Amino acid sequence: MPNIQPSLDVEEHQDSLHAKRVMDVGSTNQNCFDYDGSGNIIYSAEGAKGLAEGSDGWLVTKYTWTDGKITKSQTAIGSWTGRVSLSYS
Repeated sequence: MPNIQPSLDVEEHQDSLHAKRVMDVGSTNQNCFDYDGSGNIIYSAEGAKGLAEGSDGWLVTKYTWTDGKITKSQTAIGSWTGRVSLSYS
């Protein structure tokens, strides 16, 4: 049986940007979202699959809206259920 090597049709390093290409192969993480009464996202979070919403370990993002646009996002690590009381920076 021949030795078959996978190949990509793009180079790994892009010289013009002085950067290495990274291919996203998906994530096994889970996400949570919270919206205000106008349907604007105010919190989002990502945690390992199976992590309980009350457990620490979530990367939580808080969004600030001004004139219908997100003007700031701040992050904290903690529980999804405790998102309102986390210290964001």
